[in-house]
Amino acid sequence: MDPQSSHSQTDAIKAISNVLREPAPRSGGELRETTAATLSRPAPAPASISAESKTPSECDDAGLPGPSSGRRHLRNTLWRFVVLCVEPIFRRLREYLLEPLALLHERLNGRVVETRAATERIQLQMQLIRADLDVLPKQLVHLEFQSRNLAKQLAHLEGQISILADQLKHLKSQGG
Repeated sequence: MDPQSSHSQTDAIKAISNVLREPAPRSGGELRETTAATLSRPAPAPASISAESKTPSECDDAGLPGPSSGRRHLRNTLWRFVVLCVEPIFRRLREYLLEPLALLHERLNGRVVETRAATERIQLQMQLIRADLDVLPKQLVHLEFQSRNLAKQLAHLEGQISILADQLKHLKSQGG
């Protein structure tokens, strides 16, 4: 990119920023004053007023404004008028273009809040699961102990049933 095209690009950016009443940073980091600030500042006195206090020879040396000065003043005045007329339109256009971004930002903030709440719920559930995991091995040991006791009792009952069956057979054989 050649230096002249980058200079014209920054001038265009500064002009748009000036119209939108936002200060544009200069290359040195200082802020450019806005159109509103420029318009509110009193205009400098024309060179013809300051030339009245000078002698005629000083006026010739001072270089009085030529005929192009009037055109420049007219151009500046016209530019200020155009800026004053166009500024509300650009402000509304900017608001129109930025409104979807603001809505998106609100939606994202809502989702962030929902996500944080869901994260907190999940963390609580994980704490409950960890507590359950701490208790489960103890319960497993207890269940194993009970199942061994039940197995012993079952074996003992089977032994007694077989004894009773033998006694029943013995009684049938004696009675019959």
